[in-house]
Amino acid sequence: MNIVKSRSLNKTIDYNSATIETSDGNIEISLLREVAPLTVLNFIKYVKIGQYDNTIFHRVVKNFMIQGGEYFDDGNSRKPVFEPVPTECYNLIKNEKGSVAMARNKSIQSAKCQFFINAKHNKNLDGKYTVFARVNEGLDVVEKINKQETQKNSWPKSPTKINKIVLNKV
Repeated sequence: MNIVKSRSLNKTIDYNSATIETSDGNIEISLLREVAPLTVLNFIKYVKIGQYDNTIFHRVVKNFMIQGGEYFDDGNSRKPVFEPVPTECYNLIKNEKGSVAMARNKSIQSAKCQFFINAKHNKNLDGKYTVFARVNEGLDVVEKINKQETQKNSWPKSPTKINKIVLNKV
């Protein structure tokens, strides 16, 4: 079993999945530690400090993806506190339906805390965004969120709340 070592947390990280508890149901994801160890560690660090608690899926683009990890439903944000994670997008893991990747700005080295779940295979994102997890259960929840009506900037009219994310041990 491969285990990711964390210098910043100074202890062994031994999680293989996480449950995203939302107002629309749970989404369980497998963490791909072996192909994206730095990104998985980054995600785990943010889960441990409660970064995602009570935030929303703030960006919903139908037949593309749902994105969350920083904003509250009132538009305020919980700013990321860690440095950007180095990209691992060259791991050849594709942005297929149900894959989870780190969001970033124009710089490929800028991913912090926001993540997105692909609602279809987004071939144009392959090799550009680091996939670090896959949906095991709850794809129906992802699909429900992806069908939401949106307004300006793809902000949902009735956003789905991420109550919290729970890490599951090996």
